[in-house]
Amino acid sequence: MSPTTTPSHNRLDIQGLRAIAVLAVVADHAGLSGFTGGYVGVDVFFVVSGFLITGLLLRESERDGRISLTGFYARRARRILPAATLVLVAIVTYATLELSYRAVQRITTDAAWAAVFLSNVRFSRLGTDYFAEGLPPSPVQHYWSLAVEEQFYLVWPLLLILLLLVARRRLDVVAGVLGLLCAASLAWSVVLTGSDETAAYFSSLTRAWELGIGALLALAGARLTNLGRAPRLVLGWAGLAAIALAVWTFDAATPFPGFHALLPVLGTAALIAAGTGSATGGATGAGASAGRALSITPLPWIGDLSYSIYLWHWPVLVYGAAHAGTGVLLALTLLLSLASYHLVENPFRNGRWFRGSTRRGLVLWPAALAVVLVAVMGGRSVADHRLEEHLGELEQYEALRSEQVPVRDELAVSLELADSEAPVAFPLESIGQVDELARDLWNHQYKCFVGHDRSVAKICPVGDVDSDKTLVVLGDSHAGQWLPAFDRIGQEQGYRVVPLIKLGCVPYDVPLVTDDLSRPYTECEDFRSWVLEELPELDPDVVYVSGRGMPGNYLVTGDERSQVWRDGVASTVRALQATAPDVRLLADTNRTQFDPIDCLTDLEATMATCTAPANQPVRDANRATRQAAEETGATYVDITPLVCLEQRCPSFAGGRMVFANADHLSIDWVEHILPELEQLDGVLP
Repeated sequence: MSPTTTPSHNRLDIQGLRAIAVLAVVADHAGLSGFTGGYVGVDVFFVVSGFLITGLLLRESERDGRISLTGFYARRARRILPAATLVLVAIVTYATLELSYRAVQRITTDAAWAAVFLSNVRFSRLGTDYFAEGLPPSPVQHYWSLAVEEQFYLVWPLLLILLLLVARRRLDVVAGVLGLLCAASLAWSVVLTGSDETAAYFSSLTRAWELGIGALLALAGARLTNLGRAPRLVLGWAGLAAIALAVWTFDAATPFPGFHALLPVLGTAALIAAGTGSATGGATGAGASAGRALSITPLPWIGDLSYSIYLWHWPVLVYGAAHAGTGVLLALTLLLSLASYHLVENPFRNGRWFRGSTRRGLVLWPAALAVVLVAVMGGRSVADHRLEEHLGELEQYEALRSEQVPVRDELAVSLELADSEAPVAFPLESIGQVDELARDLWNHQYKCFVGHDRSVAKICPVGDVDSDKTLVVLGDSHAGQWLPAFDRIGQEQGYRVVPLIKLGCVPYDVPLVTDDLSRPYTECEDFRSWVLEELPELDPDVVYVSGRGMPGNYLVTGDERSQVWRDGVASTVRALQATAPDVRLLADTNRTQFDPIDCLTDLEATMATCTAPANQPVRDANRATRQAAEETGATYVDITPLVCLEQRCPSFAGGRMVFANADHLSIDWVEHILPELEQLDGVLP
C-alpha cells in the first residue's frame, strides 16, 4: 500500500488550527465581541481529530499489517484521561467547598456522566427539560464534545478494521462506505436541527459526519500530496476564510449544527487538505500561505496547550464570573493549562513508563472512573454533612409556618428578615426534603400539557369532571402553575376544569421565536389557532388566561414593546369572546435570577440574597395586559400581592417556599394562598 498521509504530529499548521479553534471557543464563552460563532471551534476540533486519529490507524495498518485495538485505546487513555480527570476532580472539589448542597448534587451528577463519556446525553436531556430552565450553567457542560468523540472512537476503529478486511485494503472502497455514512449523518443533522436543535447539538449521530470528514481526508492522503501550488493556495485561504466567517457571523440564533455546520467543517477540511504532503503542513512552501499563517508563533504553542485550555476555560469562567473580570479569568485559565499540560497531560502521554506498556495505558480507563466517582461520593458526603449541621439552625423558623396569618403579613415578615440580613427563614427538616421541594411543581401533578414540538393538546379535565359547566385554563407554564388552585375551585364550585397549556407559548397574539431564537415559534401560533377551533366544542362558561410576561423569546424592543403586547392581548381576548362569554386575564408572577432551592441549601445565603426585585418585563406586561382588559371588557385579576410586596418577591414566606424554581410558584404556596386568592375580584367564576 502506498502511504496514506504524511506524519501529522509535527504539522505546525494543524497545531495552529487547533489554536484558532480553542481561541474561538474561549472568546465566545467569555462573551468577547465579534466571536458570537466561536462555538464552531468544536467542529474544527472534530475534523482535526478524525483526520489525525484515522491517519494513525492507517499508518499502523501499513506498518504492522494490522490495527491493535488495545494499543489504540491505551493511547486514547494516555491522551485524554489524565487531564480530563484532573479537571473533573477540581470542579467537584470547588463545588463541594463553595456551592450550595443543591448545586453539589447537580454538579456531581454531571461529573459522573462525564466520567463515563455520556455527558452529551445528560445535557441533551437537561436542555430539552423546560422546567430545568433558569438553572446556572454546569461547569462540566463542555465535556459533551469529549463524549461525542469517544462514542465515535468506540465504533470507528472496529468499523475501519472490518472495512479494510472486507475491501481487501482498498482505500477507495473504505472511503466510499464512509462517505455514505457521513452523508446519512449530515442528513439526520439537518432534519433533527429543524425539529429539536438541542438534541441535534449534543447528538453523536448528528456530529459523526464531522469526524468522518476528517477520516476521509486521511484516507485521501496519497491523492492530496499531489495537489499543486494553486489549489493549495485557494484551499488554504478559502478554508481559513470559511472558519472566520462562521466565527464572526454565526450566533446563538443560528440553527446548529444542521447545514450551517458545513461552513466550518468544510473550511477545516480545506485547510488540512492544503497542508497535506509536508511534515510542516506546507508552512514553508510558496503555495502554502495559509499554512504559514497558522504556523506563526505563538499559534502552534497555543495549539499544544489547546486540550488543557479547553478543559479549564469553562469551569474557570463559570465559577469565577462573580469574583473577577474576564481578563483575570483568562489569565488564570492559561496558568492552569500550562500547569496541567506540563505536570499531567504530557507526562502521562509521553512518559516512558506508560508508553512502554499497553496494559498500563488500559488501566487508566477504570482508574480514572474510580477517581472521579470517589470525588463525587466524597463531595456528596461532605455536602450532606454540612447541610445536616445547618438543619438545626433553621428550626427557629418553624413558628413562621402558619395557616392563619394573612399572606401580606407573611410577605412583610420575610421582607423584614431580608432587611435585617437574617438567615434563610425556612424550616428544612431533612436532606430528603430538598428533593421533595424540587418536585413541588405543577407539572409533576398535572401531566396534561403540550411540549415545544406539538400544537394539539389532549383534553384532560380536572375539578368536577362530571359537571356540565366548563372552566378553561389557557396559557403557558405560568398558567399551568395555577392548576392546583383551579382544580380545587372546580371541585368546590362545580366546574369541569380543562387545561389548555403549551410550554413556552404565551397565549396572546404576540410574535414569538423559539427558545434558541433561531426561527419563529410556529408551533405556538398553530396551538393558538387550534385553541380557537376547539373552544366551540368545549363551550366554556369562563376562560382564564395567563402567560409569561414579555419572555425572552418575545423580541419586540423599544417604544413598541408594550403597545404590541397590549394589542396582542386585546386581539386574543376578542377572539376568545366570540365563543366564551366570560374571559379573565391573570397577572403574571415574578421571575428571579437565582434558583430558590439553591438559596435554601446555600449555607451563606440570607433572606436578602434570596429576595428578588420585581421583574421589569413582567411589570410592563402586566400593565399592558390590564389596559387590554379594560379596552375589551375582560376581567383582569391582579394576583401579584399574593406573591410580592413593595416590588420585592421573597423566595420563602410563612415558613413555605413561594417559588419552586426561578420561574414558577410552588404547589404548596398556591394551595396555601387559595383562600385569599378566592377573595380577589374576578377569581371565582
